[in-house]
Amino acid sequence: MIDIIKREAGKYKRYVIECGINDAGLTPDMANQFLSALKGDGIQIYFVNQRVIGGADDITCKTVKDTANANDGVYEIDWNSMASGHESEWFTDICHPNQTGAEKLTTLIHDELTKHATDNNPNNNEEDNEESNEKETPVNVEVTQA
Repeated sequence: MIDIIKREAGKYKRYVIECGINDAGLTPDMANQFLSALKGDGIQIYFVNQRVIGGADDITCKTVKDTANANDGVYEIDWNSMASGHESEWFTDICHPNQTGAEKLTTLIHDELTKHATDNNPNNNEEDNEESNEKETPVNVEVTQA
């Protein structure tokens, strides 16, 4: 995956990276590789923590939180906490969200992107009016189920 990230680096201002699901989760070394490949002026990186098959939830969630706290322009999207206790929103593997869960995940990602959309924009100030808000880049998020 890091090869794909390196190839796409610099093409976008915001990157959403979902951590976990079918692998070992996100380790600090992996997070540093993502940051090295993507960090730049005005770049925002969003790590979405996940439930991880095999039980690597704790390390993934800690890595996401620590990485976001230690780096400007890096954000945690805490799907794991939001989804915990809502087993009806998961397929039987308790890892992949079903349609209802996917819709909630999409909404969460959208809301977080919208919340931080202007964090790194030096042209924004408290005197922004409705006209300038209309110029914001729309946020499109697609969740697919494998």
